[in-house]
Amino acid sequence: LYVEQNVNVTSDANINFSGNYGNFVVYGALTITGGQIASSDNSAVAVSSGHDLGVSQLTVEDGTLEGGKGCAISVGEGCQVTLSGGTFKSLAPNYYGEYHSAIDFSNISPAECLAPGYAFADEDGNFIETSNAGLETATTLKVAHKHDFGTLSGDSAGQYVKCSHDFCDVKMAASQTPLKPEFGQSANLTVTFEGSEKVTYEWKKGAEELGPPAATGKFNVPADLPISSTPYEYTCTVRQGGAVIATAEFSVKVEPKSISGAQVTLDRE
Repeated sequence: LYVEQNVNVTSDANINFSGNYGNFVVYGALTITGGQIASSDNSAVAVSSGHDLGVSQLTVEDGTLEGGKGCAISVGEGCQVTLSGGTFKSLAPNYYGEYHSAIDFSNISPAECLAPGYAFADEDGNFIETSNAGLETATTLKVAHKHDFGTLSGDSAGQYVKCSHDFCDVKMAASQTPLKPEFGQSANLTVTFEGSEKVTYEWKKGAEELGPPAATGKFNVPADLPISSTPYEYTCTVRQGGAVIATAEFSVKVEPKSISGAQVTLDRE
């Protein structure tokens, strides 16, 4: 099926091709916002060059593309691909018993395919760096938004910080209560993530790891920390799909215990 103008494939689409020439061949612009496109014997979508209709463009925001004996997406030289979602699979070996990669990167780099703020991930949702050579052989790839919050400060009184990508409204915050605990008093360190994605929290005191990655962003500083002239530095590294999306920093300064209002009796001899 040749695409020579602007064509949109939406979430209610279920398109199955069969035969050696059964697929979308993009000469113009194809935008996929959902649904499923599958080919039993070829790549699901071939973004083609070598014609006089301008630069071929493929945009995928969501949906599933499955190549049978080919890639989910094959890309010609000089073509444009923009991915901000979707699942891409190569399902079956070719006639030589070899599996194709989910996306053919021979004429375009992985970084060139991704919309800003998005990353490739494996079938389990673990992010894959664009420099990872494994992308070129992976038979299943997903594209998902990867948050970025930078460094959060625990003394910001829980002030929320928005994800750095303009299209994302998810927020995070870090807070410490109390800011200056007295000797014998515990401090509560909290990192709050308002997104729906699964994240993990890794706590450290200085260079010391404080247990395995946790599913919640709460840590209680023990009440028996000695009084010190310098603060105890705690950090929380927040990961989404194995990638760092935020680091929260806390400075816990243990103060001497206040005796204000206490009665003191002195014995005189």
